[in-house]
Amino acid sequence: MEFVDLYDKNRKPLNKTIEKYSPLEEGEYQIIVHTCVFNKKGEMLIQKRSSDKYDWPNMWDISSGGGVIAGEESYIAAERELYEE
Repeated sequence: MEFVDLYDKNRKPLNKTIEKYSPLEEGEYQIIVHTCVFNKKGEMLIQKRSSDKYDWPNMWDISSGGGVIAGEESYIAAERELYEE
């Protein structure tokens, strides 16, 4: 079970953590990271999402992305998501 930290619209922590994929209340936000990988020709790496993904199964997507887990820094989450892909 993964948990995410919640923030206000100005990215100030609300000191509240919820389970990943739980519905957010008004004024609550979670941090999502995305990375794009380009080659020397300027072409971007894309991928087709797995059919068993919770969000957007079988759809084309950017190189990697996902939620920042509780206690994690954004740049670490971006590195982790890229490594997972």
